Amino acid sequence: MKNPTPTPTTLSPNSSAIASSILVDTLGCVAGVYYFARMLDGSGSGWATFSLEHAADSLGCAASTVRKNLSLALKRGCFYKVSVSGGVAVVRYRSDRKLRDHLGIDDLPPMFRLFAYELPIILSKATQASAERCQNTTIWLRRKSLRKQEKASMVTVEQIFQQESCMTRDYADLIGSSEFCGNPTPGGMGYPYMGALAEQAYFRSKRYLFVKPSFHSFGASQSRIGESLGRHRSTIARRLANTIKVQIAKDTGEGSVDWKECIREYQNEFDSEMVDYCKRRFSCSNKTFRPECNLYYLDIELVHQRRKLKPRKKQYKATNISSKLVKAA
Repeated sequence: MKNPTPTPTTLSPNSSAIASSILVDTLGCVAGVYYFARMLDGSGSGWATFSLEHAADSLGCAASTVRKNLSLALKRGCFYKVSVSGGVAVVRYRSDRKLRDHLGIDDLPPMFRLFAYELPIILSKATQASAERCQNTTIWLRRKSLRKQEKASMVTVEQIFQQESCMTRDYADLIGSSEFCGNPTPGGMGYPYMGALAEQAYFRSKRYLFVKPSFHSFGASQSRIGESLGRHRSTIARRLANTIKVQIAKDTGEGSVDWKECIREYQNEFDSEMVDYCKRRFSCSNKTFRPECNLYYLDIELVHQRRKLKPRKKQYKATNISSKLVKAA
């Protein structure tokens, strides 16, 4: 197969490609240049020609970094061939499925649509895709376990984030305030929730969504997202730092308790189990709340793909074989 003529092509900001979250996380720093080459090849020929300066502008890095990532991607198996001459690179890339087989990724990861303007934050978008799948899984499992009447009253993620909290004070000023869960005034602490959410939630601060005991909790914890990608929780927290999220704080019905004092007392008694129990609770407005999973409002499009099944081998029944032998005898 002859190499194409080295005529650089430009990438439109609205260009997109179907990306794999686990594959992006596995490739790391070279994922951007790999999907950049795939976006340039609109015909699916497997070849891409681009200038290093144009790739640097699209990826948000220097041209020397693009050159280094091209050599790293070649070693990792992203490209069959890489040729750089006169500031123009000609690459022949490996397909998504073949690259996953080459790297030994057996699980079918969440697939998402990646746009060209999202290439500088490709690792963050891959983490958002994993968070969206974990969150959708918990919502599906929660709805499956509820009765029909409870399913009708279950609020959605869109209903939670469409409500405006209108908070004018920091969260530190709200803790311990007896009027936080009362009747706020417009321009003061915020507007009350309306509709179905008002029956299950109190109010929302900058960090927490204070809900009633009847709220059906769902969401995705950073530890669970990290397990799906094989990353530490702090790495997930850093990648999702700029996303819109809120943590559920559920009313336990235990009233107002000085949990910090309880922690000190149980620490003196060396009761680690009760210390962990008290650390997972805090008091606000004469109520005790327990922090639970995070809820994320993510601008990402998941693409559902079916797993390619292996062809089944033809099986013969023993009864048919025995009957043929009897007839032959």
